[in-house]
Amino acid sequence: MCLFWRNMRIFFAISGETRSTPRRWNYVGAGHFMVLIDRGDYWQCGFIIPKGKFNEVRQDGLLEFRAALTKLAPFLGSRLDELDTWEMVRLLTVKVDRLQQWQCPGLLCIGDAAHAMSPVGEVGINLAIQDAVAAANLLYDPLCRGSITLHDLEKVQKRQMRHGWCNCWRPSPSCREFRGA
Repeated sequence: MCLFWRNMRIFFAISGETRSTPRRWNYVGAGHFMVLIDRGDYWQCGFIIPKGKFNEVRQDGLLEFRAALTKLAPFLGSRLDELDTWEMVRLLTVKVDRLQQWQCPGLLCIGDAAHAMSPVGEVGINLAIQDAVAAANLLYDPLCRGSITLHDLEKVQKRQMRHGWCNCWRPSPSCREFRGA
């Protein structure tokens, strides 16, 4: 799973017609992976490719690209004809990473500042909210006293790290290096 996050995503949108659309959101096959997010009147789509291969995908042409998408999710059918120019397709390079240390005097990093997540599955916003709730709960009393120590800030990271969700990838430098200190 961690290797999957080191790949790149091609994002695009196609029309909805959800009444005839299966409710599955991920499609795997023929060495490819695609994610569909139902936005009501359109699908936000993510097609996973190996890092550095976007130019090859473009060189193969839109017909080949649409054919690969059709193999994964045949129900999309003629809706893929909406992709008639590469201007409708965007490359998103994702670096899933985390800081070794989320805090230093005067600063606590949470959410993507502490641990950047893949947009696939919309996990990042959920983890950012969890970080904010943990920080609010753990720092409420020190804030009321008007005195937050580095130890108080460390408790937030320790609490969130116990869940194990951000232990799968190699950490980045410390918060101090993040600030440029």
